[in-house]
Amino acid sequence: MDDGERILPTYLVYLTTLAFKTFVEEQVDVAVIEVGLGGRFDHTNLVEDPAVTVVTGIHLEHTERLGNTIEEIAWNKAGIFKPGVPAVIAHNIAAGAMRVFEHEAELVKCPLFVAPSLHELRSWTANDPKVLSQLDACIKDLPVSRSTEINAPLALAAVYLWSSRSAVCRENIDFKPLVFDGLSGLQPPLSFGLDAKQLQGLSSARWPGRFERIELGAGLTIFLDCAHTNESVQFAAEWFQRESVATTAEKQVHLCQHEYFCNLLTLT
Repeated sequence: MDDGERILPTYLVYLTTLAFKTFVEEQVDVAVIEVGLGGRFDHTNLVEDPAVTVVTGIHLEHTERLGNTIEEIAWNKAGIFKPGVPAVIAHNIAAGAMRVFEHEAELVKCPLFVAPSLHELRSWTANDPKVLSQLDACIKDLPVSRSTEINAPLALAAVYLWSSRSAVCRENIDFKPLVFDGLSGLQPPLSFGLDAKQLQGLSSARWPGRFERIELGAGLTIFLDCAHTNESVQFAAEWFQRESVATTAEKQVHLCQHEYFCNLLTLT
């Protein structure tokens, strides 16, 4: 307070506080908490012992706050690593960022895992035609995008690591959990099986505003994506070209902010 003036929290502080209050009051079994900006100094980075931490990718974004290099941004994102808590990162992380993650994992004494690629996932199930067919059907039902090929295996890896730390899962699911005691730094490649529940969860995943197609009728279709980085805009442009190829009507492209993304959009 200053001369009777109220000091209000920022939007992200308010939203984070409200979210955690709701989680506690509703007694949620699992809370998936997405970092707002970076990680190390983010408002969400207050959970001392999360079940697992995940880094989806490194891009040159929010450079005014996170740094002007991939390495600086990786250092900020590695701030969510916690002692003894497994961390998993996408398989396509750049070499410079990877070195930062390995160093930070050793420093914090955190076991670091790299998620498999979609090709590796398929190779693990090659001996079980039924599971392989289910996996391919799941991937087919998801939006066709290079980001899906990266994020789907990452999500499955995160669930596997979470399951290894969940007493409920260990009692009710037939799988071999990992033991993380004493592990630190980069770990051997992950390998895990897939069951019907995991595949059902993967096939039912939907992200409103990401690779979303909305049919309004009368020949009007909206292709909606909230991409805001160079890479995600490229993925969105590729998806739009592929999904709209059969559309003969005139196409209108609307961008919100970030005019420099226009250079990436060469649509035919």
